[in-house]
Amino acid sequence: MLLVIGTSLEVSPVNQLPFQAKGRTVFINKEDCSQHYSFDLTLLGNAREVLEKLSDRLT
Repeated sequence: MLLVIGTSLEVSPVNQLPFQAKGRTVFINKEDCSQHYSFDLTLLGNAREVLEKLSDRLT
């Protein structure tokens, strides 16, 4: 699983990682900058808050 957190996806070569991922991909960001990518899941909001809520649900 690849988690992409808090990025504009504009900086190369790191912005190519979602295309190279072999498993599931998750995008967590304040704004949706993922229109040119096919993430399995996009979670919009403050990264810290999203990750805290996710952690609460998983434990």
